[in-house]
Amino acid sequence: MSVNTAAGSKLYIGPVVAATVNTQGEFEALSYTEVGEIESIGDFGDQFNDVTALTLNDSRMRHFKGSVDGGQLQLTILFDDGDAGQQALKSALAVKSDYAIKLTLANESAGSPANPTT
Repeated sequence: MSVNTAAGSKLYIGPVVAATVNTQGEFEALSYTEVGEIESIGDFGDQFNDVTALTLNDSRMRHFKGSVDGGQLQLTILFDDGDAGQQALKSALAVKSDYAIKLTLANESAGSPANPTT
């Protein structure tokens, strides 16, 4: 297992995506704009809700993996009004649509081609 920092990671915003765009190849084919001046990216990824049940015979609380929540991506960004990616994020806030987002981690392998986690 290798350990990396977030330094060097990049975030991109893509276009509004239709419900029919759902494969890796379809998302890779989209055009993305890098969002500049990102200070931090919060935790992200699926989290499972805790479903509990108390059994009467032994007064034991049981915990089960419930529904999945994809969460929200929390960003801290240094304001740059001239950054195209920041402008695209701001525009996306005003529209009730789903946008493609791409995050590239700074864990690329040595050699060629470098393949960071995306």
